[in-house]
Amino acid sequence: MTAPAPAGRDAPAEVDVEAVTKAARLRRERCAIPDEENHRPKWALAVEMLDALAAHGLRPPLLAADAGYGDN
Repeated sequence: MTAPAPAGRDAPAEVDVEAVTKAARLRRERCAIPDEENHRPKWALAVEMLDALAAHGLRPPLLAADAGYGDN
């Protein structure tokens, strides 16, 4: 797999997909992240946290959101 170097950087254009995948699996293993745990968007994580609070009869005194946060 090849990718163009980011603008203004002399990054290598070749990506060793197998090495990157192996490194990611090792990090997940060291952190004890279960295989069935996958990426979840930030809004979904926020909803889960609010649901967890509600399950304990709590709610945040203020809830603010930024539509552009994490949009990169």
